Amino acid sequence: MDREQALRDLSTADGITERVRRRGTWYAGFCAEAAVASVACTFAIGMSPAPWGPGVATGVLIAAFLALTVYGVRQPVSPRGFAAWHTGSMAAWGALYATALAVGMTAFPGEASWWLPAAAATALPFLAAGAAALRAARRPA
Repeated sequence: MDREQALRDLSTADGITERVRRRGTWYAGFCAEAAVASVACTFAIGMSPAPWGPGVATGVLIAAFLALTVYGVRQPVSPRGFAAWHTGSMAAWGALYATALAVGMTAFPGEASWWLPAAAATALPFLAAGAAALRAARRPA
């Protein structure tokens, strides 16, 4: 292989690396959508009259997460660190969500002063994972 061929091959490899890295940014959008669904549904669960309101909001949240899961598994590329970010964000979300519901349903039913900040807190793990995915996509290999 001569020098020119080696330079062309390196250029091609760099182009492929950049395209793959850009394709991995889908996870940031995934996380943003999960954060919005979590905030909206958690707030709706806490502020809706029982039993229909929380049941419907829970169904909407499950449907949103299911749709996001189908979208995620259909992506051809996962960002670097995806497994750790996703596992960590889902575990942290689960803990925050369970705490928000348990405390809110027993101590603050229907009180917006609890449910709005609690709902916002459930979005934080997703927002952190999405930001990490974007940072990794911009970082050189």
